[in-house]
Amino acid sequence: MNNGGAGSFSRSAMDRLNRAPDKLMQILNVALDRLDKYGANDPELKQWFGQNADADQIKQSLMRMRETLASGNYKIALTPPDARGWEAAHVFPADNGHTIYVRPHMMDNFFGRDTPAITLGHELSHFNTIAGTRDLVYGYGTALSLARADSRRAMHNAENYGMFLGQVAKLLG
Repeated sequence: MNNGGAGSFSRSAMDRLNRAPDKLMQILNVALDRLDKYGANDPELKQWFGQNADADQIKQSLMRMRETLASGNYKIALTPPDARGWEAAHVFPADNGHTIYVRPHMMDNFFGRDTPAITLGHELSHFNTIAGTRDLVYGYGTALSLARADSRRAMHNAENYGMFLGQVAKLLG
């Protein structure tokens, strides 16, 4: 872990961040099990990617995400807060080393207690070697509207992956 912005993170925030990859692996395992069982009929898949979502494409992206975590082929770089204070993390999609630049806002509970893991999944989806998503829209309502209006675009929006993973995390209890 690159500690360039470590002074901006509390000890408890660092503990949560260090647990995020394992939590995301748990979420991914449940999501992939559900896609194996229900395929395109999975209710969470339909909710966050729309009625015409390609379940196989999403499954492949989630598998690549899981493989990246399992192999350790990722880095978390700590960065100080941005000037506006809203950015949780960012990546450079062409980075094959999968560096995720994390800001302190990632530790806020905007997705509930699993925010760090869900944000990690959102960011991993951006990498060209995983899903090549972009940030077309942000937020619960806009991601939901995108899924209802355009499955193809929802499948290429990182926030829809994050919302899907967050919904699956709720199934874990």
